[in-house]
Amino acid sequence: MRRGHVLRRFRIKTKEAITAFSTDIIELPFTLIDIGDRDERFKLIFDRFDEGLTEHSIKSHGLSGRFKAVYKSRGMDCCFDIDLSIGNLYYFSYDLDTAWDINFGKNTTAVLRNYGEQPFRSELIFAFDEIGKCTVSGHFMNSECGFRNGISFEMAADNSVISSQIVAMVNFFDKLDEIQGNKNFY
Repeated sequence: MRRGHVLRRFRIKTKEAITAFSTDIIELPFTLIDIGDRDERFKLIFDRFDEGLTEHSIKSHGLSGRFKAVYKSRGMDCCFDIDLSIGNLYYFSYDLDTAWDINFGKNTTAVLRNYGEQPFRSELIFAFDEIGKCTVSGHFMNSECGFRNGISFEMAADNSVISSQIVAMVNFFDKLDEIQGNKNFY
């Protein structure tokens, strides 16, 4: 799939027939999280669907795809594939919404991690202190080179952008629900 184009048709081949789903609803790459300013910025992007998805794989395991981490700061500009699943992000979106709602984000945390045991190859933490100030920290290992290198960062986030991050994730999952036919994300 070419970048910047709307996914027009999603064909699923089975032994019985070819089923085509009209998916004029999602443009890839899709930015889910965008935190920072021109001096330092982190983005989490859903880049593409996995190739070879079948009707059976979607019913059994849901849609799957590739995520990218984009980090830019003075002297650094990187973008690479990371280890996350749609299910990881789905549960994180609820955690972030809950953390933001509880006492207007005071003394709460939302954590996005890949499945598995420590050390986590992908981890993003939104931590709200006692006055509601948000700090975003994370570390992501580059899956394109076998997780041998990556980035680590910590930055203050403007609280006014938290709600827009939550809305972006809700919109993303609504679109995937239309494609997949349910909200069972793995």
